[in-house]
Amino acid sequence: MIEDRLLPTETGQPGPAPTPPLVVAVLLSGSGRTLENLLASIAAGTLAVKIAVVMSSVPAVRGLEIAAAAGIPTQVIRRRDFDDDAVYSDAIYAALAPYAPSLILLAGFLRRLLVPPAWRGRILNTHPALLPESGVAGRGMFGARIHAAVLARGGTRSGATVHVVDDGYDTGPVVRRMEVPIAPGDSAESLGARVFAAECLLYPAAIRDYVASHPELFGDAAAAQAANGDLGRGTR
Repeated sequence: MIEDRLLPTETGQPGPAPTPPLVVAVLLSGSGRTLENLLASIAAGTLAVKIAVVMSSVPAVRGLEIAAAAGIPTQVIRRRDFDDDAVYSDAIYAALAPYAPSLILLAGFLRRLLVPPAWRGRILNTHPALLPESGVAGRGMFGARIHAAVLARGGTRSGATVHVVDDGYDTGPVVRRMEVPIAPGDSAESLGARVFAAECLLYPAAIRDYVASHPELFGDAAAAQAANGDLGRGTR
């Protein structure tokens, strides 16, 4: 429980102490671009969270280097070392427990994470396509594969989606989306760059929205996120 303390204000009267940032864990499997973006948002004061630990499903990836450079503890837990998804998921939660995160943020994490009751509603993911209507999701759909599949379907728009994680791949409730146009002559690489730029705006904003609207899950941190305001508007 967060205890309020009174601090002097400009008028000399005591005021409430600032609420500590929400403690989060970041799970990744690769380059750490999304982690970099989250760290930039924290540094800019637009995202009131503290990343307590970064966990990777793959050793020696750039995301771990980014975390180490920022002074964040890191761990590697490989799926191949466990019999099934349930045992693997349990190992992840056990490794996270000493850091006491209130929220888990998936940032290019490519393994299935099963969600026990204690974590329902407290894990978010960002996906580089519009869910659910794009249909470009599921196991094996990541990176350039997603953008190539979007282009193959035709259409004039793509985008990014932040959603709550459930036991499936990319099937949880949508929190927030942002659309981008598909330009004539787009390649998977050019579309991917445009979508990632949208994700850089979307993910921090969606985290703020989600935490602020769920005080039953995040307590006083919900009010702190609401006080940060919002940058930009995507489609919901």
